Amino acid sequence: MTENAEQIELLKRKRNTLRSSVTKLINKIEAELKKTDVTEENYIELYIETLNDKFESLKLTDSNLEKILSLKDIDKELESAEEYREKIITCRFKAIKYIRNLNQSKNIREPPNPPTHSSHESDMNNQTLNVKLPKITIPKFSGIINEWLTFWNSYETSIHSNIFLDDVSKFNYLKAHLSRTALETIERFSISRENYAKAVTLLEQRFGRKETLVNTHMSQLLEIPPLKRSNDVKSFRQLFDKIQIHIRSLESLGIKSDTFSTLLSPEILKSLTSDLVFEFNKEFGDKYSLSDLIDFLNHQLIAKEKTELCHTKEKSPVSKRRSFGLAASQGQNSERKNEKSYRE
Repeated sequence: MTENAEQIELLKRKRNTLRSSVTKLINKIEAELKKTDVTEENYIELYIETLNDKFESLKLTDSNLEKILSLKDIDKELESAEEYREKIITCRFKAIKYIRNLNQSKNIREPPNPPTHSSHESDMNNQTLNVKLPKITIPKFSGIINEWLTFWNSYETSIHSNIFLDDVSKFNYLKAHLSRTALETIERFSISRENYAKAVTLLEQRFGRKETLVNTHMSQLLEIPPLKRSNDVKSFRQLFDKIQIHIRSLESLGIKSDTFSTLLSPEILKSLTSDLVFEFNKEFGDKYSLSDLIDFLNHQLIAKEKTELCHTKEKSPVSKRRSFGLAASQGQNSERKNEKSYRE
């Protein structure tokens, strides 16, 4: 067994011991919460203090273990660690709420929260533990610049700003959600608390610079492939959605559509079919804005989608009638042949 493997095994044994101790404490607290004897209050407070100490030791052990685990094993370990953290936070919240209600019923002043659990965190737990939210899927980022904002907004909300995760855990999550060029950018950083901030800064400098993102979205808008047929509703929808995505992305970067309307509107018109351009010119002439063009395309697309849907509905009963008519005709021919044979 290698030195690294021995260290992993040692940390896992230590973690298992701590988890076993935490589980016993949680069971004791839950048993106390079921009692109605008000004299048991001091036992619960003692158990909470002990649970806080165990929680800190468990977080330190998890952090040391995550530093030396391979990338393929990290997801399972992080998920397991998060389950225990959730159990501890939930149990602690229930116990503190029990003591608060107990003191209110006895008409005495509420005792202070344990020093390691601030009132701000308690309020957050009060809000978040009442609702079981669905798991958020963070998209992987490969280094395509116009996908940076989508990735970073999801990652920042779920991981980067999560106060219950330390920087080592965040770094492991970050590497697990990167691939190709993006992963290569920070691959040489060893996983540590100090390097996490450096890795995030490096990614933001390479992929998240405002001017780079603006230029990328503008280039994508100017290189949109032309629409060949206006009655090709699927291609029309793809074209319109792509235009909308890039415009909304530019607006989220603080670039108002008025600033690039003059440049972009003629290019969008070039990508449209002649009949659409004719209808647009007939309605707006030479005086129009980018928002006028977008609204026009939206109305045209909605009308075409409704028309296509109506045609689809109409075709279904017609085909049924044709099939029924064909079957009836074949039946009549068969009867005539049988009648002829009978006469002969």
